[in-house]
Amino acid sequence: MKNPLVSIILPTYNRSSQLPKAILSCLNQTYENIELIVIDDGSKDKTKQVVKKLSKEDSRIYYHKKENGGLPNALNYGFNRAKGEFLTWTSDDNQYRNNAIETMLNYLNFHPDVGLVNANMTVIDNEGKKFEKELPGTNIPEENSIGACFLYRKGVYNKIGNYNEDFSLAEDYDYWIRVWKNFKIGHINKSLYVYSLGNDTMTIRDNWKIQIMTSLLKYSHGFININDVSDFLVDSQGGDIVFGKRTNEIKRITKTILENLIAQKTKFTSIGEISFLLTNMIKICSDCLDEEKAEKERLAEEIIKLENSTLHKLNKRLGNFL
Repeated sequence: MKNPLVSIILPTYNRSSQLPKAILSCLNQTYENIELIVIDDGSKDKTKQVVKKLSKEDSRIYYHKKENGGLPNALNYGFNRAKGEFLTWTSDDNQYRNNAIETMLNYLNFHPDVGLVNANMTVIDNEGKKFEKELPGTNIPEENSIGACFLYRKGVYNKIGNYNEDFSLAEDYDYWIRVWKNFKIGHINKSLYVYSLGNDTMTIRDNWKIQIMTSLLKYSHGFININDVSDFLVDSQGGDIVFGKRTNEIKRITKTILENLIAQKTKFTSIGEISFLLTNMIKICSDCLDEEKAEKERLAEEIIKLENSTLHKLNKRLGNFL
């Protein structure tokens, strides 16, 4: 196919003020045979009016509104409607360089053995300083090295399927791992995307949740074991420096809680929520630990109460997940 259709999915939620730049960066590509599928994930601002106005000027825009379901749900909603032979998605607060799609498509055409290609991106920090972030995409087991600029074949989607909604906050990394296990990944060593940290609304709390989900994700794919996860959760709170001789006992208890949750087939997103609450309790629980048996029994009771109360809160907030 000489002029294949490229589908770009653009999920958005209450970002109407920033959305036009993201949309125009897709429409102003040097490669013009695209469809831009905007998925409005239940926005309550002027997102619909913004997209509808732009769609009157360019028929390549398709607008769909759905109930709020989170990013992986919005992505799946969009890709299930995509007609392109090549696929990608972008964020509502960042922009492609105007030759991004053409450059990545040419790479895939010249490398038929490659399923997905990614490129570097220019990052603009909170002070307006720019630097290029290299993302070779080769060390997937260690980190999410695909980044925000990528293109893959429809055959990859047909093989890999949807984004996993059970790994919210790490759904993209989970997808790249599954691609890496089944397809060859290529890389273009130039910046084809602009990512602005100034528009990043992630809080410290959210970033910590992402780290927790990434750790659980690596465990689920067999890159690390459950001891590594419990060590990570405890060490992040101070480890040997804060807990001293109590550290290994706290890690053992944390590991037991995680194993029990996994054995109950608890969803990983919910385990992530529990782990987040658990790390807030680790320092408190550490004060219960000493060498006396009575204190250890008291700690065990406190941990059981913590599990029960946490599960109750999550059931109430997230719905039944066991």
